[in-house]
Amino acid sequence: MARHEMLTPGTAIPAGELEGLRGGSLRLGQHLRKRDLLLVFFKVSCPTCQLALPFLDRLHRQAAEQVEVCLVSQDDEAPTAAFLRRFDLHAPAFLDREKTGYPVSNAFGIHHVPSLFWMNPQGVVEAALHGFHRAEYAALAARWGVSLFAPDERVPEFVPG
Repeated sequence: MARHEMLTPGTAIPAGELEGLRGGSLRLGQHLRKRDLLLVFFKVSCPTCQLALPFLDRLHRQAAEQVEVCLVSQDDEAPTAAFLRRFDLHAPAFLDREKTGYPVSNAFGIHHVPSLFWMNPQGVVEAALHGFHRAEYAALAARWGVSLFAPDERVPEFVPG
């Protein structure tokens, strides 16, 4: 398979559909949204994802009116559900599985997890990040008026994906 580059800012998001872990689906690239969308691609076995996703779930809980945070698991239903319970994550989760060839992950050019894509309501990528970069995550959350990190939290500056 050809290696695709990760989508960059200014790029329109590709069309695709993801099955919801709790039912329903998420359609991408086919209609305008009412608010920003943050897609977070992850694997349950990824230590960097285990660090990052609880902070991103804070964004989901604190800025739901401004941004729709959607988690995209590259694992099957059971391990994804266990991961969400283990880390007490409430953002909606969707599946992009190996058995279907990771079609959405491939369309976005995912090579590392976590990978995050902030898209405006018109479906254009505003930012694309991978790994955990405290300053980049903080700047992204500040966009929607959220402070992800408490002053007394010990959070690393950088963890590669």
